[in-house]
Amino acid sequence: MKLKKIALRGMIILAVVIALCVLFSGTIRSLTTAKVKQATVKNGKFENVVELTAQVAFPEKEEVKIKVPDGLSLTVQRVPVAAGQKVKKGEVLVYTQLADAEKTIAELEKKYDDARSAIEDWDRKHGDIRLSRNEEAWVNAYDTAREAEREELKLRQSLMAVLGMTDSSELNDENVKKIFKGMKPKEGQPILDDYRAWGKKKEEMAKAKEKLKSLDRYAVSDDVWATLKTKREAQDNLKDAEDKLMQIRQIEKQMAEIKAPHDGYVVKMEVKKGDSLPAGEVEVLVITAEGKKPVLRAETDSKQNVQKGAVATVPVKNYWGRVETKILATGITDEGKKYADADISDDITEALGNVSALMKKDSITLKITTRAKESSCLVPKAAVRTSESGGGKCVYVAEQKESALGGVHLEIVEYPVTVLAENEKTVSVQEDDLAYRTVVYMEDRYIKKGDTVMMYED
Repeated sequence: MKLKKIALRGMIILAVVIALCVLFSGTIRSLTTAKVKQATVKNGKFENVVELTAQVAFPEKEEVKIKVPDGLSLTVQRVPVAAGQKVKKGEVLVYTQLADAEKTIAELEKKYDDARSAIEDWDRKHGDIRLSRNEEAWVNAYDTAREAEREELKLRQSLMAVLGMTDSSELNDENVKKIFKGMKPKEGQPILDDYRAWGKKKEEMAKAKEKLKSLDRYAVSDDVWATLKTKREAQDNLKDAEDKLMQIRQIEKQMAEIKAPHDGYVVKMEVKKGDSLPAGEVEVLVITAEGKKPVLRAETDSKQNVQKGAVATVPVKNYWGRVETKILATGITDEGKKYADADISDDITEALGNVSALMKKDSITLKITTRAKESSCLVPKAAVRTSESGGGKCVYVAEQKESALGGVHLEIVEYPVTVLAENEKTVSVQEDDLAYRTVVYMEDRYIKKGDTVMMYED
Protein backbone atom coordinates (compact mmCIF):
# COMPACT_ATOMS: atom_id res chain seq x y z
CA MET A 1 0.00 0.00 0.00
CA LYS A 2 2.84 2.28 0.91
CA LEU A 3 4.57 1.52 -2.41
CA LYS A 4 1.45 2.44 -4.36
CA LYS A 5 1.32 5.86 -2.71
CA ILE A 6 4.96 6.48 -3.47
CA ALA A 7 4.45 5.47 -7.12
CA LEU A 8 1.38 7.73 -7.48
CA ARG A 9 3.26 10.68 -5.97
CA GLY A 10 6.13 10.08 -8.36
CA MET A 11 3.83 10.05 -11.37
CA ILE A 12 2.26 13.37 -10.32
CA ILE A 13 5.68 14.98 -9.90
CA LEU A 14 6.78 13.68 -13.31
CA ALA A 15 3.65 15.07 -14.96
CA VAL A 16 4.26 18.47 -13.38
CA VAL A 17 7.90 18.45 -14.53
CA ILE A 18 6.88 17.53 -18.08
CA ALA A 19 4.23 20.27 -18.13
CA LEU A 20 6.75 22.80 -16.88
CA CYS A 21 9.26 21.71 -19.55
CA VAL A 22 6.66 22.11 -22.29
CA LEU A 23 5.66 25.54 -20.92
CA PHE A 24 9.21 26.85 -20.64
CA SER A 25 10.25 25.45 -24.03
CA GLY A 26 7.46 27.48 -25.67
CA THR A 27 8.42 30.55 -23.70
CA ILE A 28 12.10 30.19 -24.64
CA ARG A 29 11.21 29.71 -28.31
CA SER A 30 8.93 32.74 -28.16
CA LEU A 31 11.72 34.84 -26.67
CA THR A 32 14.41 33.76 -29.10
CA THR A 33 12.39 33.67 -32.38
CA ALA A 34 11.67 36.85 -34.34
CA LYS A 35 8.03 37.81 -34.68
CA VAL A 36 6.71 39.22 -37.99
CA LYS A 37 3.50 40.45 -39.54
CA GLN A 38 2.19 39.05 -42.79
CA ALA A 39 0.36 40.59 -45.74
CA THR A 40 -1.17 39.10 -48.87
CA VAL A 41 0.16 40.47 -52.16
CA LYS A 42 -2.69 41.89 -54.24
CA ASN A 43 -3.07 42.17 -57.98
CA GLY A 44 -4.45 45.47 -59.30
CA LYS A 45 -3.78 48.81 -60.98
CA PHE A 46 -1.28 50.92 -59.08
CA GLU A 47 -2.59 54.29 -57.92
CA ASN A 48 -0.49 57.25 -56.86
CA VAL A 49 -1.47 60.61 -55.42
CA VAL A 50 0.81 63.41 -56.63
CA GLU A 51 0.75 66.67 -54.69
CA LEU A 52 1.94 69.71 -56.63
CA THR A 53 2.41 73.37 -55.79
CA ALA A 54 0.90 75.66 -58.41
CA GLN A 55 0.66 79.37 -59.18
CA VAL A 56 -1.31 81.40 -61.69
CA ALA A 57 0.43 81.54 -65.07
CA PHE A 58 -0.38 83.06 -68.45
CA PRO A 59 0.93 80.71 -71.18
CA GLU A 60 0.08 83.02 -74.09
CA LYS A 61 0.17 86.80 -73.72
CA GLU A 62 0.80 89.95 -75.70
CA GLU A 63 1.90 93.51 -75.01
CA VAL A 64 -0.42 96.48 -75.37
CA LYS A 65 1.64 99.41 -76.66
CA ILE A 66 0.97 102.95 -77.81
CA LYS A 67 3.09 105.18 -80.02
CA VAL A 68 3.58 108.69 -78.65
CA PRO A 69 4.69 111.12 -81.39
CA ASP A 70 8.04 112.91 -81.19
CA GLY A 71 8.03 116.01 -79.01
CA LEU A 72 4.97 114.87 -77.04
CA SER A 73 4.39 112.99 -73.82
CA LEU A 74 1.38 111.61 -71.95
CA THR A 75 0.55 111.57 -68.25
CA VAL A 76 -1.35 108.62 -66.77
CA GLN A 77 -4.49 109.98 -65.08
CA ARG A 78 -6.14 106.78 -63.89
CA VAL A 79 -5.74 102.99 -64.09
CA PRO A 80 -9.13 101.32 -63.45
CA VAL A 81 -7.93 97.71 -63.86
CA ALA A 82 -5.50 95.42 -62.03
CA ALA A 83 -3.44 92.32 -62.81
CA GLY A 84 -5.62 89.24 -63.10
CA GLN A 85 -8.78 91.19 -63.91
CA LYS A 86 -10.99 89.92 -66.72
CA VAL A 87 -11.75 92.63 -69.30
CA LYS A 88 -13.99 92.94 -72.34
CA LYS A 89 -13.02 94.22 -75.77
CA GLY A 90 -13.17 98.02 -75.78
CA GLU A 91 -13.05 98.32 -71.99
CA VAL A 92 -10.91 101.25 -70.85
CA LEU A 93 -7.64 100.07 -69.29
CA VAL A 94 -5.79 103.38 -68.84
CA TYR A 95 -6.83 107.04 -68.93
CA THR A 96 -4.14 109.49 -70.12
CA GLN A 97 -3.74 113.17 -70.85
CA LEU A 98 -1.28 115.11 -73.01
CA ALA A 99 1.41 116.75 -70.91
CA ASP A 100 1.64 120.53 -71.49
CA ALA A 101 -0.83 120.16 -74.36
CA GLU A 102 -1.83 123.85 -74.53
CA LYS A 103 1.79 125.02 -74.62
CA THR A 104 2.70 122.48 -77.34
CA ILE A 105 -0.32 123.43 -79.46
CA ALA A 106 0.53 127.15 -79.19
CA GLU A 107 4.13 126.50 -80.30
CA LEU A 108 3.00 124.40 -83.27
CA GLU A 109 0.40 126.95 -84.34
CA LYS A 110 3.11 129.64 -84.33
CA LYS A 111 5.41 127.39 -86.36
CA TYR A 112 2.58 126.79 -88.82
CA ASP A 113 1.80 130.52 -89.18
CA ASP A 114 5.49 131.42 -89.63
CA ALA A 115 5.93 128.78 -92.33
CA ARG A 116 2.79 129.91 -94.14
CA SER A 117 4.01 133.55 -94.08
CA ALA A 118 7.46 132.49 -95.37
CA ILE A 119 5.90 130.60 -98.31
CA GLU A 120 3.66 133.50 -99.23
CA ASP A 121 6.61 135.89 -99.01
CA TRP A 122 8.74 133.60 -101.24
CA ASP A 123 5.95 133.40 -103.84
CA ARG A 124 5.79 137.19 -104.02
CA LYS A 125 9.55 137.54 -104.48
CA HIS A 126 10.48 134.46 -106.57
CA GLY A 127 7.25 133.31 -108.12
CA ASP A 128 8.66 133.73 -111.61
CA ILE A 129 11.29 130.98 -111.18
CA ARG A 130 10.54 128.10 -113.50
CA LEU A 131 12.42 124.77 -113.78
CA SER A 132 12.85 122.78 -116.95
CA ARG A 133 11.60 119.19 -117.12
CA ASN A 134 15.18 117.87 -116.69
CA GLU A 135 15.80 120.15 -113.71
CA GLU A 136 12.60 118.91 -112.08
CA ALA A 137 13.78 115.32 -112.66
CA TRP A 138 17.06 116.18 -110.89
CA VAL A 139 15.19 117.75 -107.94
CA ASN A 140 12.95 114.68 -107.61
CA ALA A 141 15.98 112.37 -107.74
CA TYR A 142 17.68 114.53 -105.10
CA ASP A 143 14.63 114.27 -102.79
CA THR A 144 14.41 110.50 -103.28
CA ALA A 145 18.10 110.01 -102.49
CA ARG A 146 17.93 112.20 -99.36
CA GLU A 147 14.85 110.36 -98.08
CA ALA A 148 16.51 106.97 -98.68
CA GLU A 149 19.60 108.18 -96.79
CA ARG A 150 17.50 109.26 -93.81
CA GLU A 151 15.60 105.95 -93.67
CA GLU A 152 18.81 103.89 -94.06
CA LEU A 153 20.49 105.85 -91.24
CA LYS A 154 17.49 105.40 -88.95
CA LEU A 155 17.39 101.61 -89.52
CA ARG A 156 21.18 101.29 -89.16
CA GLN A 157 21.35 103.23 -85.91
CA SER A 158 18.41 101.27 -84.45
CA LEU A 159 20.06 97.93 -85.31
CA MET A 160 23.43 98.99 -83.92
CA ALA A 161 21.79 100.08 -80.65
CA VAL A 162 19.96 96.74 -80.26
CA LEU A 163 23.08 94.71 -81.11
CA GLY A 164 25.41 96.84 -78.98
CA MET A 165 27.60 97.95 -81.90
CA THR A 166 29.49 101.25 -82.15
CA ASP A 167 31.08 100.88 -85.60
CA SER A 168 28.96 100.62 -88.77
CA SER A 169 31.52 98.21 -90.26
CA GLU A 170 30.51 95.64 -87.60
CA LEU A 171 27.02 95.46 -89.07
CA ASN A 172 27.53 92.65 -91.58
CA ASP A 173 26.13 89.19 -92.38
CA GLU A 174 28.83 87.27 -90.50
CA ASN A 175 28.44 89.16 -87.21
CA VAL A 176 24.63 89.21 -87.32
CA LYS A 177 24.49 85.44 -87.95
CA LYS A 178 26.76 84.83 -84.93
CA ILE A 179 24.56 86.98 -82.71
CA PHE A 180 21.35 85.39 -84.08
CA LYS A 181 22.59 81.87 -83.27
CA GLY A 182 22.94 82.80 -79.60
CA MET A 183 19.37 84.09 -79.37
CA LYS A 184 16.03 82.39 -78.85
CA PRO A 185 13.91 82.39 -82.05
CA LYS A 186 11.25 84.75 -80.64
CA GLU A 187 13.92 87.22 -79.61
CA GLY A 188 16.17 86.96 -82.64
CA GLN A 189 13.65 86.81 -85.51
CA PRO A 190 12.51 90.48 -85.26
CA ILE A 191 16.17 91.59 -85.27
CA LEU A 192 16.88 89.42 -88.30
CA ASP A 193 13.83 90.89 -90.06
CA ASP A 194 15.06 94.44 -89.31
CA TYR A 195 18.53 93.54 -90.61
CA ARG A 196 17.04 92.30 -93.88
CA ALA A 197 14.90 95.48 -94.13
CA TRP A 198 18.05 97.57 -93.62
CA GLY A 199 19.82 95.64 -96.39
CA LYS A 200 16.92 96.26 -98.74
CA LYS A 201 16.89 99.97 -97.85
CA LYS A 202 20.64 100.13 -98.47
CA GLU A 203 20.09 98.80 -101.98
CA GLU A 204 17.31 101.37 -102.57
CA MET A 205 19.60 104.16 -101.36
CA ALA A 206 22.39 103.03 -103.70
CA LYS A 207 20.00 103.00 -106.69
CA ALA A 208 18.65 106.45 -105.75
CA LYS A 209 22.16 107.88 -105.54
CA GLU A 210 23.09 106.29 -108.85
CA LYS A 211 20.05 107.86 -110.52
CA LEU A 212 20.88 111.26 -109.01
CA LYS A 213 24.44 110.97 -110.31
CA SER A 214 23.17 110.18 -113.78
CA LEU A 215 21.22 113.47 -113.75
CA ASP A 216 24.06 115.66 -112.47
CA ARG A 217 24.32 117.51 -115.79
CA TYR A 218 20.78 118.82 -115.18
CA ALA A 219 21.51 120.01 -111.62
CA VAL A 220 19.96 123.37 -110.69
CA SER A 221 22.43 126.25 -110.36
CA ASP A 222 23.62 127.05 -106.84
CA ASP A 223 21.88 130.43 -106.56
CA VAL A 224 18.55 129.02 -107.82
CA TRP A 225 18.93 125.95 -105.55
CA ALA A 226 19.58 128.17 -102.52
CA THR A 227 16.44 130.11 -103.30
CA LEU A 228 14.40 126.94 -103.82
CA LYS A 229 15.70 125.47 -100.56
CA THR A 230 14.28 128.44 -98.66
CA LYS A 231 10.78 127.61 -99.87
CA ARG A 232 11.28 123.88 -99.42
CA GLU A 233 12.35 124.39 -95.80
CA ALA A 234 9.27 126.53 -95.17
CA GLN A 235 7.09 123.85 -96.79
CA ASP A 236 8.71 121.18 -94.59
CA ASN A 237 8.04 123.29 -91.48
CA LEU A 238 4.46 123.84 -92.54
CA LYS A 239 3.87 120.13 -93.13
CA ASP A 240 5.61 119.17 -89.87
CA ALA A 241 3.50 121.61 -87.82
CA GLU A 242 0.32 120.52 -89.61
CA ASP A 243 1.08 116.81 -89.07
CA LYS A 244 1.89 117.29 -85.39
CA LEU A 245 -1.22 119.38 -84.78
CA MET A 246 -3.27 116.62 -86.40
CA GLN A 247 -1.49 114.01 -84.29
CA ILE A 248 -2.25 115.95 -81.12
CA ARG A 249 -5.91 116.16 -82.02
CA GLN A 250 -5.95 112.42 -82.72
CA ILE A 251 -4.03 111.65 -79.54
CA GLU A 252 -6.41 113.76 -77.46
CA LYS A 253 -9.26 111.71 -78.90
CA GLN A 254 -7.69 108.26 -79.23
CA MET A 255 -5.10 108.06 -76.46
CA ALA A 256 -7.18 109.69 -73.76
CA GLU A 257 -8.60 106.20 -73.30
CA ILE A 258 -6.42 103.14 -73.94
CA LYS A 259 -8.82 100.27 -74.48
CA ALA A 260 -8.62 96.47 -74.45
CA PRO A 261 -7.99 95.13 -78.00
CA HIS A 262 -10.06 92.01 -77.24
CA ASP A 263 -11.56 89.98 -74.39
CA GLY A 264 -8.92 88.66 -72.01
CA TYR A 265 -7.19 88.92 -68.66
CA VAL A 266 -4.77 91.63 -67.57
CA VAL A 267 -1.42 89.91 -66.98
CA LYS A 268 0.62 92.88 -65.77
CA MET A 269 0.28 96.65 -65.56
CA GLU A 270 3.38 98.49 -66.75
CA VAL A 271 2.16 101.98 -65.77
CA LYS A 272 0.52 103.61 -62.76
CA LYS A 273 -1.23 106.87 -61.98
CA GLY A 274 1.09 109.85 -62.41
CA ASP A 275 3.55 108.12 -64.76
CA SER A 276 4.86 110.08 -67.73
CA LEU A 277 4.85 108.27 -71.08
CA PRO A 278 7.63 109.71 -73.29
CA ALA A 279 7.76 109.98 -77.07
CA GLY A 280 8.18 106.68 -78.90
CA GLU A 281 6.64 103.25 -78.50
CA VAL A 282 5.57 102.69 -74.89
CA GLU A 283 4.38 99.42 -73.33
CA VAL A 284 1.32 100.09 -71.20
CA LEU A 285 0.29 96.61 -70.04
CA VAL A 286 0.36 92.90 -70.87
CA ILE A 287 -2.85 91.03 -71.68
CA THR A 288 -3.63 87.39 -72.51
CA ALA A 289 -3.66 86.51 -76.20
CA GLU A 290 -7.09 86.52 -77.80
CA GLY A 291 -9.13 83.49 -76.76
CA LYS A 292 -6.54 82.36 -74.17
CA LYS A 293 -7.01 82.00 -70.42
CA PRO A 294 -4.74 81.89 -67.36
CA VAL A 295 -3.98 78.50 -65.79
CA LEU A 296 -2.62 77.02 -62.59
CA ARG A 297 0.94 75.96 -63.48
CA ALA A 298 2.91 73.50 -61.36
CA GLU A 299 6.43 72.19 -61.85
CA THR A 300 6.67 68.40 -62.19
CA ASP A 301 9.43 65.84 -62.49
CA SER A 302 9.94 62.62 -64.45
CA LYS A 303 8.70 60.45 -61.56
CA GLN A 304 5.34 62.23 -61.36
CA ASN A 305 3.57 60.70 -64.32
CA VAL A 306 1.11 63.58 -64.81
CA GLN A 307 -0.90 63.26 -68.02
CA LYS A 308 -3.09 65.68 -69.96
CA GLY A 309 -6.75 65.15 -69.03
CA ALA A 310 -6.02 63.88 -65.51
CA VAL A 311 -8.44 65.01 -62.80
CA ALA A 312 -6.91 67.21 -60.10
CA THR A 313 -8.37 68.41 -56.81
CA VAL A 314 -7.70 71.64 -54.95
CA PRO A 315 -8.20 71.60 -51.15
CA VAL A 316 -10.59 74.34 -49.97
CA LYS A 317 -12.38 75.18 -46.75
CA ASN A 318 -15.85 74.70 -48.21
CA TYR A 319 -17.26 72.60 -51.09
CA TRP A 320 -16.78 69.48 -48.96
CA GLY A 321 -13.11 70.28 -48.58
CA ARG A 322 -12.07 70.23 -52.25
CA VAL A 323 -12.95 71.26 -55.80
CA GLU A 324 -12.06 69.47 -59.03
CA THR A 325 -10.32 70.63 -62.17
CA LYS A 326 -8.45 69.04 -65.10
CA ILE A 327 -4.92 69.08 -66.44
CA LEU A 328 -5.10 70.99 -69.73
CA ALA A 329 -1.51 70.56 -70.92
CA THR A 330 1.96 69.39 -69.98
CA GLY A 331 5.27 70.55 -71.39
CA ILE A 332 8.76 71.90 -70.84
CA THR A 333 9.62 75.58 -70.29
CA ASP A 334 12.38 77.44 -72.11
CA GLU A 335 14.50 76.82 -69.00
CA GLY A 336 14.06 73.05 -69.41
CA LYS A 337 11.65 72.55 -66.48
CA LYS A 338 8.67 70.21 -66.83
CA TYR A 339 5.25 71.59 -65.97
CA ALA A 340 1.55 70.77 -65.87
CA ASP A 341 -1.20 73.36 -66.47
CA ALA A 342 -4.57 72.97 -64.73
CA ASP A 343 -7.78 74.74 -65.70
CA ILE A 344 -8.93 77.57 -63.44
CA SER A 345 -12.50 76.30 -63.30
CA ASP A 346 -15.57 78.19 -62.10
CA ASP A 347 -15.58 76.02 -58.97
CA ILE A 348 -12.04 77.18 -58.14
CA THR A 349 -12.85 80.87 -58.55
CA GLU A 350 -16.05 80.49 -56.52
CA ALA A 351 -14.17 78.76 -53.71
CA LEU A 352 -10.86 80.69 -53.72
CA GLY A 353 -11.68 83.99 -55.44
CA ASN A 354 -11.10 85.45 -58.90
CA VAL A 355 -7.82 85.33 -60.82
CA SER A 356 -6.58 88.52 -59.15
CA ALA A 357 -7.11 86.91 -55.74
CA LEU A 358 -5.42 83.68 -56.86
CA MET A 359 -2.37 85.67 -58.05
CA LYS A 360 -1.91 87.04 -54.54
CA LYS A 361 -1.62 83.55 -53.02
CA ASP A 362 1.90 82.23 -52.48
CA SER A 363 0.88 78.82 -53.80
CA ILE A 364 -2.12 76.62 -54.55
CA THR A 365 -2.06 72.88 -53.88
CA LEU A 366 -3.03 70.47 -56.67
CA LYS A 367 -3.60 66.79 -55.88
CA ILE A 368 -3.64 64.40 -58.81
CA THR A 369 -4.49 60.69 -58.59
CA THR A 370 -2.86 58.66 -61.35
CA ARG A 371 -3.69 55.03 -62.17
CA ALA A 372 -1.49 52.63 -64.12
CA LYS A 373 -2.89 51.31 -67.41
CA GLU A 374 -2.00 47.67 -66.61
CA SER A 375 -2.36 45.56 -63.47
CA SER A 376 0.63 44.49 -61.38
CA CYS A 377 1.41 42.97 -58.00
CA LEU A 378 0.95 45.45 -55.15
CA VAL A 379 3.11 44.99 -52.06
CA PRO A 380 3.15 47.02 -48.82
CA LYS A 381 6.08 49.43 -49.04
CA ALA A 382 7.37 48.29 -45.64
CA ALA A 383 7.73 44.74 -47.00
CA VAL A 384 10.14 45.72 -49.81
CA ARG A 385 13.77 45.70 -48.71
CA THR A 386 17.29 45.66 -50.14
CA SER A 387 18.81 42.21 -50.65
CA GLU A 388 21.95 41.51 -48.61
CA SER A 389 23.36 39.28 -51.31
CA GLY A 390 22.82 41.14 -54.61
CA GLY A 391 21.91 44.66 -53.52
CA GLY A 392 18.64 44.65 -55.51
CA LYS A 393 15.14 44.83 -54.12
CA CYS A 394 13.43 41.81 -52.59
CA VAL A 395 10.65 40.65 -50.26
CA TYR A 396 10.71 37.97 -47.58
CA VAL A 397 8.27 35.06 -47.78
CA ALA A 398 7.75 32.73 -44.76
CA GLU A 399 7.56 29.11 -45.95
CA GLN A 400 6.74 26.07 -43.77
CA LYS A 401 9.70 23.74 -43.22
CA GLU A 402 9.94 20.44 -41.34
CA SER A 403 11.88 20.57 -38.08
CA ALA A 404 14.65 18.05 -37.34
CA LEU A 405 12.77 16.61 -34.33
CA GLY A 406 9.42 16.59 -36.06
CA GLY A 407 6.78 19.28 -36.52
CA VAL A 408 7.09 22.36 -38.73
CA HIS A 409 8.43 25.92 -38.48
CA LEU A 410 8.34 29.09 -40.61
CA GLU A 411 11.57 29.92 -42.42
CA ILE A 412 12.47 33.15 -44.31
CA VAL A 413 12.92 32.79 -48.08
CA GLU A 414 14.21 35.76 -50.11
CA TYR A 415 12.22 36.64 -53.23
CA PRO A 416 13.81 39.16 -55.68
CA VAL A 417 11.44 41.80 -57.15
CA THR A 418 11.59 44.53 -59.80
CA VAL A 419 10.01 47.79 -58.66
CA LEU A 420 7.79 49.52 -61.26
CA ALA A 421 6.41 52.38 -59.15
CA GLU A 422 5.81 53.33 -55.55
CA ASN A 423 3.95 55.73 -53.32
CA GLU A 424 3.91 56.35 -49.58
CA LYS A 425 2.26 53.01 -48.74
CA THR A 426 2.43 50.67 -51.73
CA VAL A 427 5.01 49.36 -54.23
CA SER A 428 4.13 48.01 -57.68
CA VAL A 429 6.39 45.08 -58.70
CA GLN A 430 6.80 43.28 -61.99
CA GLU A 431 6.75 39.65 -60.74
CA ASP A 432 3.21 38.35 -61.48
CA ASP A 433 3.78 35.01 -59.74
CA LEU A 434 3.98 36.84 -56.43
CA ALA A 435 0.24 37.58 -56.59
CA TYR A 436 -1.76 36.37 -53.58
CA ARG A 437 1.32 35.05 -51.81
CA THR A 438 2.06 36.11 -48.24
CA VAL A 439 5.01 38.37 -47.51
CA VAL A 440 6.35 39.19 -44.05
CA TYR A 441 7.40 42.56 -42.64
CA MET A 442 7.46 44.70 -39.49
CA GLU A 443 9.72 42.21 -37.69
CA ASP A 444 10.50 42.90 -34.05
CA ARG A 445 14.22 42.33 -34.63
CA TYR A 446 16.75 41.87 -37.40
CA ILE A 447 16.02 38.89 -39.69
CA LYS A 448 17.69 37.46 -42.74
CA LYS A 449 17.26 34.70 -45.29
CA GLY A 450 17.01 31.28 -43.62
CA ASP A 451 15.92 32.58 -40.18
CA THR A 452 12.99 30.99 -38.32
CA VAL A 453 10.15 33.40 -37.54
CA MET A 454 6.82 33.45 -35.77
CA MET A 455 3.70 35.38 -36.66
CA TYR A 456 2.37 38.08 -34.36
CA GLU A 457 -0.77 36.93 -32.60
CA ASP A 458 -3.75 39.26 -33.12
